[in-house]
Amino acid sequence: MRPGKLIVLLTFIAAAAGFAVVRQVQRYDDAANQPASLSTDLAAYMAAHSRVPARVIVNGTEKQLRDLASRHGLPILRVLEGQGVLAANSAQLDLLSREPGIGQLSGDLPVGDHDGIDGIDRG
Repeated sequence: MRPGKLIVLLTFIAAAAGFAVVRQVQRYDDAANQPASLSTDLAAYMAAHSRVPARVIVNGTEKQLRDLASRHGLPILRVLEGQGVLAANSAQLDLLSREPGIGQLSGDLPVGDHDGIDGIDRG
């Protein structure tokens, strides 16, 4: 192959590789800038613009939870392995959902004391 054609070929390959890297970084940035998905109960809570804090389950280490709570001025209600429960009103929840790296937020709904899953008293 002639040196001129080799230079053109190498230039094309370098440009294609550069484009692929830039596109991959852009995809990562787009995903990182997406707000966290919210459970149905939290989506309804946000739509109501409530000032009463809701219990929100957030995934992360204890250190990540403490840093997150500190940045947003949120109380930590409970820390479990790999997740915790924070209290946030709808405005705080909106900001929390836009934090990079948070993929999903769920409401910490109360669990009732039931006799059985089918509701039949076997007393």
